[in-house]
Amino acid sequence: MQLKALQVFFRRFGLFEQSAQIGMISPAGWLGHKAIIDLPKRMPVPVQMFLFSLVTFLWRMATADT
Repeated sequence: MQLKALQVFFRRFGLFEQSAQIGMISPAGWLGHKAIIDLPKRMPVPVQMFLFSLVTFLWRMATADT
């Protein structure tokens, strides 16, 4: 599995298995601190939490650079 940035300006990340997108993590809107987490149900919750933590870290690093 690979986690890739889908759209830099919208901060969307996709989860891919081979070449097929199987999930996505993105902000719920322009403002606020909510996210949409759409990951496979078969994925264990701790793994989902890790991926979300990784994406939020990347979001924070991106805002710190600007």
